[in-house]
Amino acid sequence: MKKILFESSNKHTKIHAYVWEPEGEPVGVIQLIHGMQEHMGRYTDFAQYLAGKGFVVVGHDQLGHGKTAVTEDQLGFISKEHPSDTLIMDIHRLRKGTMKKYPMLPYFIFGHSMGSYLLRKYISKFGYGLAGVIICGTGNENPAKAKAGLALIGALTKKYGQYHRSKFITETLFSGPYSEFDMTGNDPENSWLTKDTEIVAKYYNDPLCKTIFTLNGYNALISTVIYDCSPAAYKKVPQDLPILIVSGDRDPVGNFGKGPTKVYENYLKADISDVTLRLFNDDRHEILNELDRADVYSYIYGWIEDRLISDTMGL
Repeated sequence: MKKILFESSNKHTKIHAYVWEPEGEPVGVIQLIHGMQEHMGRYTDFAQYLAGKGFVVVGHDQLGHGKTAVTEDQLGFISKEHPSDTLIMDIHRLRKGTMKKYPMLPYFIFGHSMGSYLLRKYISKFGYGLAGVIICGTGNENPAKAKAGLALIGALTKKYGQYHRSKFITETLFSGPYSEFDMTGNDPENSWLTKDTEIVAKYYNDPLCKTIFTLNGYNALISTVIYDCSPAAYKKVPQDLPILIVSGDRDPVGNFGKGPTKVYENYLKADISDVTLRLFNDDRHEILNELDRADVYSYIYGWIEDRLISDTMGL
């Protein structure tokens, strides 16, 4: 793994990024987008697996995450202005920089959780030229409810500031289907993340994970969700872009499969010609860290390989 730095679109933060290269001639590029309250280091096993299949794998610690957040105060804080759009442009900067080095290789992007919502927004703006995208651990929210939540976040921001960490907002967002699971790490066997208790323990013992988002961070997340759930966003996605939607059918983010299914149906309504949905039985939120992750890895790679062959043959 190589570590690189590039300048954020906010013009002043250095983004920490990572590159995993295959031993032989690369067959394609896969860019990874991590979720909220985590970092790219948690994707090392998956990245190494893909590199072993011949792919160049790249990913970055997003603003407010991982080593990009140089102080504890910065964890969960994105950008003073246009936080959602800033995240999107950072994704695009990494893609453009990587494409300069590998201009002829098919380019895929994988996004998990908050990263899946960012990816959905990204492909509505910059989807052309991609060989395929994998939307992992996503959901579908009621736009009116999400807008009400964003308005509340705005009101609290005026009162307490962008760096405030609201327990009320956090508990409100992680309610409903989340109530069936442990959200604290105190009961690893019933964690919302995965049934693998070792992974759960590592997550809650990682100082770069689980930090409560700032109001600014929640602004970025909820405004992205609102954008994604609009019919206009679906219509802006290139109709020939291959899309794979994967999730656990016990993932509360997707309301136990209902959310990913709705997203799948909306892409079909938008006349996307190649869209696939796969729900993994009894898997929770982090399917890349689930007990059946070998099957998850294999399925995702198989889907990518099929599109890689199609791309090479010009189909």
